[in-house]
Amino acid sequence: MKSGRGKPVMLSVSRNGQMIAPILVHPSIQDGAWRMGFNYILPTDIPTHNEPMSLFKAVPEAKDYCMENSTLILNMLGRILSHKVSASQLAGPLGIARMAGDAAESKGWDYKIGLAASISLNLGILNLLPFPILDGGMILFLLIESALRREISINVKERIYQAAFVLIVAFFAYVMYNDVARLPFFTHLKP
Repeated sequence: MKSGRGKPVMLSVSRNGQMIAPILVHPSIQDGAWRMGFNYILPTDIPTHNEPMSLFKAVPEAKDYCMENSTLILNMLGRILSHKVSASQLAGPLGIARMAGDAAESKGWDYKIGLAASISLNLGILNLLPFPILDGGMILFLLIESALRREISINVKERIYQAAFVLIVAFFAYVMYNDVARLPFFTHLKP
């Protein structure tokens, strides 16, 4: 696929020991390399109908959605910290803009509202992480000070905040670099 640079590839598929008709696949650039994959695209020619929910059904559904998505982000952070998943898969502002563009082009409001809800939920959870500059870090400092029964020195707090600021800026630069490296212009420049 790399040498073909996106030319269609004919695949022979064996399913349960039986050969099925060859499939013509069009590779695309994903994460900086030519790959074959499948994207779920809602069919545009099939009419869909959404049933409105009552308040008594909507509240548990919303709770389940928030619980499922909040555990997903914590699971992903755990996998990144344990090196099971590369941090290069994180999306920054450019990745979010790409997803927002996809949502804007999609029909209906489901994907648009779902993306907005996911971003809001993820930002809220990230803000509650016990990292010094974030709100979760402030809560952690307050808990430590209440356990010590005295205020932590302002000089110590300043040094911790400075180190945390440098880490956040470095992390943001890393995520932005990965976002820019995924742009089609830059993926063609890689060997």
